[in-house]
Amino acid sequence: MEPEAANKLVDEWGVLLLLNTPKDMQFGIDHQSWQVGTKFKGIKLLPPGPHYVHYALHDEVYMAKLGFFVYVKPKMVSEGRTRSVGGVQEVGQGDAEVREDA
Repeated sequence: MEPEAANKLVDEWGVLLLLNTPKDMQFGIDHQSWQVGTKFKGIKLLPPGPHYVHYALHDEVYMAKLGFFVYVKPKMVSEGRTRSVGGVQEVGQGDAEVREDA
């Protein structure tokens, strides 16, 4: 993508921050998925509308894929966090902060 086109999309599309993600987590949004590393902090340039965010953890041998829906609005920054609940890593939007530059 050309830099000029990407700069225009920044004002029209959204960002999903996922902080503290464990290394080797499988992360996906809609029909795309990746195995993330230690520097992964989220995904940008998400088009407006509903998206399904899914993940599987290396500690669980990627057996259980979990996920949640997020509705992206223009200029929206949505923040989800990974946390350990009862010794199990979980990614969620429960503590999400949504900021919109309207």
